[in-house]
Amino acid sequence: TLGYAASAQVGEEVFALGGVQNGQPSRDVWRLRKSGARYAWDRYGQLPAPRLFASAVSAGKRLYLLGGTSKFEPYDAKGTCCTSTTATNTFWVLDTGDPSRRWKPLAPYPGEVRWGQQAVTDGAAIYMFGGGYQAAEKDPVRHFNEVLRYDLAAGQWTRVADLPEGMQGAAPALVHGRIILVASGKKVMLFDPKTAQFSPLDPLPQSASVDRFIWIDPLLVGASGENSVEGPRRRSEWTFLGRVSEVLPPLPDGPAPFAKETAWPKLPAGFAFSSKVSNVAADSKGRIYVADRGPHPLKVLGPSGELLGSVGDDVILPSVYYDLRQSPPVPMERRPWVHGLHVDHADNVWVTDVGRHVVMKFSPQGKLLLTLGTLDQSGETSTLFNQPTSVVVAPAGDIFVADGYGNSRIVKFDARGKFVKTWGKLGIQPGEFHTPHCLAMDSRGRLYVTDRENHRIQIFDQEGRFLEQWPNLHSIDAIFITKDDRIYLGAGVDDRICRVDAHGRIAEQWGNDRTFGYPHGICLDRSGNLYVAQTGAGRADKFRPVQEGR
Repeated sequence: TLGYAASAQVGEEVFALGGVQNGQPSRDVWRLRKSGARYAWDRYGQLPAPRLFASAVSAGKRLYLLGGTSKFEPYDAKGTCCTSTTATNTFWVLDTGDPSRRWKPLAPYPGEVRWGQQAVTDGAAIYMFGGGYQAAEKDPVRHFNEVLRYDLAAGQWTRVADLPEGMQGAAPALVHGRIILVASGKKVMLFDPKTAQFSPLDPLPQSASVDRFIWIDPLLVGASGENSVEGPRRRSEWTFLGRVSEVLPPLPDGPAPFAKETAWPKLPAGFAFSSKVSNVAADSKGRIYVADRGPHPLKVLGPSGELLGSVGDDVILPSVYYDLRQSPPVPMERRPWVHGLHVDHADNVWVTDVGRHVVMKFSPQGKLLLTLGTLDQSGETSTLFNQPTSVVVAPAGDIFVADGYGNSRIVKFDARGKFVKTWGKLGIQPGEFHTPHCLAMDSRGRLYVTDRENHRIQIFDQEGRFLEQWPNLHSIDAIFITKDDRIYLGAGVDDRICRVDAHGRIAEQWGNDRTFGYPHGICLDRSGNLYVAQTGAGRADKFRPVQEGR
C-alpha cells in the first residue's frame, strides 16, 4: 500500500512520488501509463531521499517536488513532532525526457521549514501557499500565511502575497488560466498571479462541503470527505462534485481588448444570417467570408459590413447532417452544413461541408477549383471523409484536413489534391484525437489541432510528427494564428475568447453568455479586427482593438 505520496501529471502519465509504502517512508517514484488497452503502474526511479507530505507540480516534461518530511511517526516518546523536526525546504526537479532519470536540486524555498504547503503552476512560475509547523504534541500548529513564487525562467523565489483569513490549508488549482483556492467549508477565492491579489468568489454549494479539494481533469471537481481511521488504516471518502461550470461560481472577466462594432454587418433582405453561423475568414484585400447554414451559405462582406456577394450557392447545397454523438446517429434538419473556413496565401477560399463529407476550394472570384472527398459519401479512405471539420493550407501548398466528427484523424494532400498521408485515431495519447475540430498553422509551419473533447491543443510538424501538447484548455472550438504568431482561441461552451502565449498559457480572456453565443469560428483581418461566428446566437460580429499595437 502507498499513502501520503505527492502526485503530478506529465502528458498522459501520472507520477506518484515518495510517500509511505508498507508503513515505511519511501523514495520510490511510480508511474501510471497506458499499457495496451489498460493502465498499469511501473517503478520509474527513486527520489534522492524519502519524502512524504511533499507537494508536486509539473511544467512541460519536468516534475518538481517541494519540501516534505522524512518520518511517518507523528510524535516520538518525548512528544516531539517528528513531522516538523524532519521537515525540509528542499526543491528538486526531474526532466522526464532525460534517460538518466536523475533529480537535480534547485534553490530551496526561503523562510522556515514547514509541511502541508500546497503548490500550483501556471507554466511560468510555481506558487506555494501556506504550510504548517508544530514543535511538540502539546503545542498548537502554527500556520504560515505567505504565498511564495518561484520563477521557472529566472530560478528565483520571491514572497508575493499573504493568504487571507480562513484560507490556511486551501487547495489551489489552475482553471482556465486562473488560480482558484478552495478552503475547508466551501470558501472560494481567486488569486491573480499578475497582481498577486485575492478576490472572493461565491462559496461552493451547500452539498459540496469538503475538507480537501482537487481537480481530476479540466471538467471535474473532486473532494474528500472526513478521514476515518480503521485500525492502522486511514480512509478518505471521495465525492464527485460536478462539472466546473456547475460547481464553481463564474469567474470575473478581465478587460476586453476588443470592442464590438454595433453597426456591423449591413445585410440586405434575403441575405440575413440564419440561426447557425458557423465560421469566418478574412482575405488579404479586407474581404470577410461568413459561413452560414442558411440561404447563401458563404457570404462575402466588405470591411464596413456591406454585402459584396456570395460564393458557392450552386454547389454548397442543403443536406441531412447526422449527429454522431448520439447512438444511433440522429438526423438533423436539412440545410447547407458548412463548417470549416480558411483563406490561403493566394486568397483562395476553402470550406468543409460536414453534411456532404467534402472539402471545396474556390478561387478569389468564386469559381470552384477543387473538391476533396466524394460528395454525399462517408468513409475513412484516401478519397472519403466522414464529416470533415477544418482545413488549412501550408505556404508551400500542402493541404491539411481535420476529418474530425466521424473520423479522429488528420489527412494531408499535396497542392494538387493528391493524397499524401493520414495520422491519428480515437484516443487520448499524443497523436490521438477526440474531435479534432479546428486547424491553424504558425509562421514556422507547425500545425495546431484543437483536440476539443480531449480539452487540449496538439502541435505537429507537417509530416505528422508530434511536437507538443497544451493540456487543460477546455473545449476549444476555434483557433486563429496571426502572421506575427498571436494565438487566439474560441471556447464555445464557455462563451469565451482567449489569447495564449507561445507555451499555451492563457494571457488574457474575456466574454460570457451576454457577450457571445457559442463562438465557433474566429479570425482577425489585416487591420487587427476580430470577427466571431456564433452558432448559438446565429450571427457574426466584428470587434475592433481597443489598444494600440494589437
